[in-house]
Amino acid sequence: STAFSIGEMITLVNASGSAQILYQASGVTLYDTRDGATGDHSISARGMATALCTASNEYYVSGNIA
Repeated sequence: STAFSIGEMITLVNASGSAQILYQASGVTLYDTRDGATGDHSISARGMATALCTASNEYYVSGNIA
């Protein structure tokens, strides 16, 4: 389980000039809302992403990700 409660959202801002990786931790599923892909995702340079906790080990992420 994680420190986030179901329904909580967090916005991630990449203030870097290069893409940064959002890692899917062990025992956690991180879904891309665009295509349902799971795993690590990359937040583009100067991009933003929002993650929604939908279960104790499940998140949906959208925004400037690949």
